[in-house]
Amino acid sequence: MSSRTTWLATALVVVLVTAGCGSTYVDESLVTTTAPEPVDGGTTAPGPRADDDISTVLSRIAGALDSLSDAIVDDPELASTILAAIDADWASISAAIRRDFPEELFGLEQVVSLAHSAVERKRPADASKGWKLLIDLNAGIAGA
Repeated sequence: MSSRTTWLATALVVVLVTAGCGSTYVDESLVTTTAPEPVDGGTTAPGPRADDDISTVLSRIAGALDSLSDAIVDDPELASTILAAIDADWASISAAIRRDFPEELFGLEQVVSLAHSAVERKRPADASKGWKLLIDLNAGIAGA
């Protein structure tokens, strides 16, 4: 190999290796880290109410997912409580979603599945993925 080819190969490797070392910026004004307020003095997160519409429940699930990532890292017991609230909320609207928005059903089931894998496997990133997916799905449902 010639000196020039070796130099180019080395430069290419350096560029490719250092390209993945970018910094990450988090806009703290957009981040909420509060868990749902307990309804019975600290043991249970708020659950579904009979008068809640689908959009309200999905917004509540989104809030729970948003706080789930931190809870998985900081307080696994709280993470389990948040997951139970997500399950209760999902159970309260799944029949209506199946009936009124069947095209969104698979995506919403994926959101709940990601919440479970986040807690069970201690993977906060799965909660974040579920939150992002839910935001997109909820926008479609709210616009319908």
